[in-house]
Amino acid sequence: MKYDYGSSVRIVCPETSQHYTGSVCGFREIVTAETAEKFRVPIGTILVLVERSDGAAIEVPEDNLEPLA
Repeated sequence: MKYDYGSSVRIVCPETSQHYTGSVCGFREIVTAETAEKFRVPIGTILVLVERSDGAAIEVPEDNLEPLA
């Protein structure tokens, strides 16, 4: 994993060009074809749960994150 719990990150959504910031609050590995298809990534990809400042949480593939300095 590239990030630790509490890391400040930017979520980059290439499809929409939207960028959000938040803190890492969870991880899980994709183990089913259904979940892999939903996120359009291979099985084994790490999903990161990121809580935004408004309290909403979003789960994204680890490669869609950038560290905040």
